[in-house]
Amino acid sequence: MSSSFFKENEKLGDSSNFAAWKIRLKIITDRNDVLEYIQGNVPEPLDNAFAATNNKYNKGELKTKKIIADSLQDSLLAYIGNLMKSKDMYDKSTI
Repeated sequence: MSSSFFKENEKLGDSSNFAAWKIRLKIITDRNDVLEYIQGNVPEPLDNAFAATNNKYNKGELKTKKIIADSLQDSLLAYIGNLMKSKDMYDKSTI
């Protein structure tokens, strides 16, 4: 995985590039097989789920959160840094 999927001028910094950012983010998450996480289509495993199921879910969440964090300018990271789910991070970024 590369260090960032976004060039500096492609990162969301304010509303001036919001539409382009949202398109890029959806394409990149789709290409990396994690679009379903930001859409809320991947349910969190139950507490008694097999370890492999939990690991797969956690890896998908982590990958998605990294893509979202990489897509934002540093000044916006404080607004999403305390959120646990990638969907919540995405939703907060799109408000």
